[in-house]
Amino acid sequence: MSEFIRPFTRGRGLILTLILMFILVGVLGYFQGSGRLNGQLDALAEKRTTYINVMNTVRAQRENLPESRARETALVERTLGPDVESVDSRIRQRLFALAQSSGLGRISVSTQGVTARRTPARSEFRRSGDEKTLRDEVDFVELTASLSGRGTYPQAIDLVARIHSDGWLKRVTETNFNPDPKGEFVDVMVRVTTIFVPDREHEEAIVEGVYDDSRLRSILTSNPFALPKPPPVEVVSTPRPVTPEPAKVAPPGFPYALWMLTGAVVGPDGPEAWVRNTRTNERRSLSAGDRLGKAVFVDVDGEHAVFTIQSRTFRVRTGRSLENASKPSR
Repeated sequence: MSEFIRPFTRGRGLILTLILMFILVGVLGYFQGSGRLNGQLDALAEKRTTYINVMNTVRAQRENLPESRARETALVERTLGPDVESVDSRIRQRLFALAQSSGLGRISVSTQGVTARRTPARSEFRRSGDEKTLRDEVDFVELTASLSGRGTYPQAIDLVARIHSDGWLKRVTETNFNPDPKGEFVDVMVRVTTIFVPDREHEEAIVEGVYDDSRLRSILTSNPFALPKPPPVEVVSTPRPVTPEPAKVAPPGFPYALWMLTGAVVGPDGPEAWVRNTRTNERRSLSAGDRLGKAVFVDVDGEHAVFTIQSRTFRVRTGRSLENASKPSR
């Protein structure tokens, strides 16, 4: 073995041995410095991959931002207003009008509560400095309202369908039917929740949804609450005595008690009021100065419409009739 090694320890062999050792030490130093031996290079490669993925995600989000903004704007245009007061008023009017369109009676609309939903990214922001404003920012607000009324089974189903198809942003959270003992009439209650974005106003009017009653025909073919009708009984008619014709009575005055105020707002063209005849279902829209009988529509005061008859002024609350118009002034 010593005879094999001896040539590498003298002359050119020694020089060749030193050169090989120098190259070996250089290679080991390169691998050690580059992190290939202790795993540092793999860790750096993994961090590089993470950074590239983050940058690609940010770029994709930036490219999709216009589409996200457009979807957000489309949702805002279906809200009822930018603040609690306007949304509360408009959701009451909207639900009341839908109940009237379905022909329900004993209509009552109320709002229950308001809930602010904050950003889910609160954990990403600090509690101080400029980021505190972003941390406490409200994304949207929920407002819950309830509608109740009384009508036939088809009218109750028609109301629920109209609420679902109407164009404003909402979620129907509860629907309750309570029929009378004979099943002829149903007390219906519907609870809905709508959302709005604070201080995000829009000018476009909400378009009413397309209402197709053809899909309800299978539901309305029978009334599940009605009792089965008994077989017809043959009745023998008996002659009735002839009663004298009653004397003619002078025609009554204008039927103010039959006209109900369904809504009163101050719009771009001034005050407006909507009334409906509870007997004939006739509807009229009144602007300032228009007459209903002898009553002249003047102005809107909150949920009241102000009318005058000659020198007498009276106020009518939304959902009440104009019965006070027929009462003489005191």
